[in-house]
Amino acid sequence: MPAKTGLSHAGAAFASVLLGLTVETYVERLALLESVTDHAGRIVTATTGGSVDPGLGGPLLVAAGLSFVWGVFYHAGRFDASAGR
Repeated sequence: MPAKTGLSHAGAAFASVLLGLTVETYVERLALLESVTDHAGRIVTATTGGSVDPGLGGPLLVAAGLSFVWGVFYHAGRFDASAGR
């Protein structure tokens, strides 16, 4: 069973990185969303005590959010699939 679980987590991490980069590209084109991610980056930087660059904090927050959503859907789907057995 660990091989299946590990593969799903690796897939989730890879998809989150790709989706995070895609979202970041679109965010850069929209000034309002860019200011929101810049603000999120400043919050992350302030929270971590300056150890994270503000330009990186926003995309990290987006990637973390995508990972969380991916995990919720994965576990909800897995729970629903195992309930029918």
